[in-house]
Amino acid sequence: MLALPTLVLLVSAAAAGEAPSPASAQAPAPAAAASKGSASVVPTQALVDKLGQGDRLYLAGDYRNALFAYQDAVYMQPRYAPAHVRLGRCYLAMRYPLQAIPHAESALAEEPENVEARKLLDEAKAAAAKLPPGTAATSEPAGAKPAPRVYKLTPDGEAAATAAVTAPSAGAPSAAAGAPAAGAAAGPAATPPVAIVAVAPSTEPKPKAPADPPADTVTQAQAQVAAQHYRTALGQLQNREWAKAVAELSDAILANPKLAVAYSARGSAQFGLGKYREAAEDYRTATQLDPKLGTPIYGLAECYRVLGDGKKAAEMYGRYARSTAPDVRDDLRALAAKRADELR
Repeated sequence: MLALPTLVLLVSAAAAGEAPSPASAQAPAPAAAASKGSASVVPTQALVDKLGQGDRLYLAGDYRNALFAYQDAVYMQPRYAPAHVRLGRCYLAMRYPLQAIPHAESALAEEPENVEARKLLDEAKAAAAKLPPGTAATSEPAGAKPAPRVYKLTPDGEAAATAAVTAPSAGAPSAAAGAPAAGAAAGPAATPPVAIVAVAPSTEPKPKAPADPPADTVTQAQAQVAAQHYRTALGQLQNREWAKAVAELSDAILANPKLAVAYSARGSAQFGLGKYREAAEDYRTATQLDPKLGTPIYGLAECYRVLGDGKKAAEMYGRYARSTAPDVRDDLRALAAKRADELR
């Protein structure tokens, strides 16, 4: 198995070989001073996994199921600002700006200098201003503690299960084993615990995906935000703070879905957590976004080797050994050639 220090060096090599933001040649903005609130909130592993699930669905255009994942994430750690930003961004993509606004404001209440939250709030207010007069808002007022709501999770035509689920109190966010079921309400539950019963049919308006997907053009501001998250994650990788790095890199990818080195670095963080299949998925995405990168090819080879697929591992090792990418290291090239021969 690839030694973890070597894994960190691979990510650093990728950083040296490619500018963090292909959309902008300028250096990213300097890190802002640490703000109060969720800047000190450490995401749990369950939250990181839930946000990752939402990100994959969102990037695939499955906004409805991404919405459910992000709602679960907000429920698990209500003061984690990036989760509110993701949920608000998903609402906005589904053309529900009135629901996006409270989440942008919640994120800013925790992190007043959060650039993504400020941008989300501006965009949501601009979209809300274009709604027909008298359009009702189904989201809770900003600053209020919303009561849990039930969302229909079963396909059309099927009866929803009528199982009672007890929600944990707001003061005790649950870990993986105690997380609410998929589709649980966004926002903290009231105290004492409230029993939530799924009903059918749901009275919640059924959101429809927009006719046209969001434009994939990355603005300079988004590129700078992504680059800042990426650089922060590199420091976390060097300290072997794998879960934190995954969360930071997920933020980078959300800001700039085309940032190949962020996927490669997240693959390294997933590898450090022992999540080899997830790591392989990130490495594959990195190679698809930028075929000129060598680092994710080596990472993919390591994943295949650990997962027992010697044939694919040998193929990836061979590709790395033959690669002329600027981030390929001579010592790893020789090791890759040796392992390719051993596995053939």
